Amino acid sequence: LSGHPSRDTTKQNGTVEIHPLPVWWYDQVAPLGETLMATVHDVSRYILNSQGPIPHLKLQKLAYYAQAWSLVWDDAPLFANRIEAWANGPVVRDLYRDLRLRYTITSDDIPQGDPEALSEEQRQTADADLDYYGATSSQWLSDLTHMESPCQDARCTLPPGATGNTEITLSALPGHYSRLRTQTANKPHC
Repeated sequence: LSGHPSRDTTKQNGTVEIHPLPVWWYDQVAPLGETLMATVHDVSRYILNSQGPIPHLKLQKLAYYAQAWSLVWDDAPLFANRIEAWANGPVVRDLYRDLRLRYTITSDDIPQGDPEALSEEQRQTADADLDYYGATSSQWLSDLTHMESPCQDARCTLPPGATGNTEITLSALPGHYSRLRTQTANKPHC
């Protein structure tokens, strides 16, 4: 693969709605008149409905990349769950806790996930993510995340392979992936 995933990011109404609340708030309660943010389980179920059964490691990486590119394209997180920099790359602990004893994951393994919780814009982001990364292996995705600054920065004090749970913050993602998007704007996409 070369470049980065891409999709048309033009907003229908031409505006971006910014919420002044921290993203963790959406796990608890939505402001009056708004719906709750999708969860990593919703996103994962959407991914699995599209991909079919995949390894747990690959699901973690696809969810991570969907989150990263949502922050770049949509100026909003896809889900509020915390992402941590583990030895095998980014992991959403909430998803890991539910799937830790499984290698191959199916949509039936995530009954609490609701793919309908994703907006049309979020589905477009997830689809672009899957079009770009979906055919790659778990190991390839893990290796790729290790070469990128969000994971490297979160693990900078740890030796390779050491366990860790440092958060990869939402603020770390758009800077890296926006630069990647700019650097490869004229390169062909897979």
